[in-house]
Amino acid sequence: VRVPFTVDDPSQIIGLTLRAQFQDGFIAFLNGMEVAASNAPAAANWKAAATAPRTKTAATNFVNFDVTDFRGSLLVGTNVLAAGAFATASSVTTAAASASRLVKT
Repeated sequence: VRVPFTVDDPSQIIGLTLRAQFQDGFIAFLNGMEVAASNAPAAANWKAAATAPRTKTAATNFVNFDVTDFRGSLLVGTNVLAAGAFATASSVTTAAASASRLVKT
């Protein structure tokens, strides 16, 4: 998943929270820099598995990650939030993630 978004003035952003919804594991990137992960394998690639399963109920809820330390990665103009999803071997064969919500404060 790749979500482009625009920032007019990155210096005006005081805090940044990533709201992620994911099946078993995910990694999120802001302009190519890893900013958050959960149950992600050490060597992430297209066929890697999550390190632990999550319940179906947990997978329907958003989890907040404080990514304020990565404000310096924001650019004036177009930025890209990207996410890769991972499932465990015991999960469904498709992994899903929705990390398209960056909340600025």
